[in-house]
Amino acid sequence: MRILVIRFSSIGDIIQCTSPLTSIKNAYPDSEIDFLTLSHFKSILDGHPSIKNILTIDQTASIKVLRDLGKSLNENKYDILIDLHGSLRSKIVSTFVRCKKKFLQKKPRWKRMLLKEFHINTFDGSYNYKQLLHQTFHELIPVTDTYPNTSLKLNDDEMDSSDVFFESFGIKSPYTVIIPGAAWSNKEWSPESYSKVISNLINDKIQFIILGSEKNRICDNIDSTHPSVINLKGKTSLRDSMRIIANANNCIGSDTGLIHAAEAFGIPVISINGPTNKEMGAGVQLPKSINVENENVWCRPCSQNGSRPCYRSKQFCMESILVNQVLNGFNLIAKS
Repeated sequence: MRILVIRFSSIGDIIQCTSPLTSIKNAYPDSEIDFLTLSHFKSILDGHPSIKNILTIDQTASIKVLRDLGKSLNENKYDILIDLHGSLRSKIVSTFVRCKKKFLQKKPRWKRMLLKEFHINTFDGSYNYKQLLHQTFHELIPVTDTYPNTSLKLNDDEMDSSDVFFESFGIKSPYTVIIPGAAWSNKEWSPESYSKVISNLINDKIQFIILGSEKNRICDNIDSTHPSVINLKGKTSLRDSMRIIANANNCIGSDTGLIHAAEAFGIPVISINGPTNKEMGAGVQLPKSINVENENVWCRPCSQNGSRPCYRSKQFCMESILVNQVLNGFNLIAKS
């Protein structure tokens, strides 16, 4: 059986899709699964054991290109198509792919609208993003209470923690990775708070590695004057960042893609959640991971991805999160 799975973006969502990929492969071990995503996200899934081929398309692809791609995919003679994105772009491609069965994700837009605009929560208490993804193709795999953890794969060279790669950045184990940046600044905790966390935890036995893209200015605003703090903002590729995260003791950061990468490698995470929550797809799920958030802020969540500007003079959902809450989470992880 040949299966095409579509998810174009973003980093965190693509990583979350590895859970249903594992479910499909476990249920149909002889199946061949191809995964279609944007070209600049391909490296996330390189080497994943559930995927036979990673297919890509450029982010700027026109409607015509998307249509032509859908038609060309018919050469692969897919039996099943699973659209885990549900975007206009993925629907255009799906329309032109001929196969026996198509499963298209139905997002809980009405429930999310009620929650964001009127703060009426109609979600089941056990709801999470993995459940939403699996419900897309519930006819193939029955809905259960538990689903596989997300997973990513590094090759043998990348898993080697003693080579010159780590030495070139001055990284020595043990270390904690801090991922403070986010696509939307409303999801970022203050650099002063991160600096206080570091100053309370820092010692001669542990390093703090700051990861982020070139545009994550917050990385430069966190105090990195101590020799045990290494700021690698803009200095690592996506695969390099994954490699560093996979060898960390733990991670602290915003609700962002690389936090989900840490969990996919089994690394415990402290996720600092402000304007988003689990009903919006935010947060971490491993038993050892911890979501730090203020559930008493009445206007939270205000958006699905943190893009909506806060109407208040202060962003209480983030500013009310105390340094001690993160320190307590760090200590709980260290003891587990």
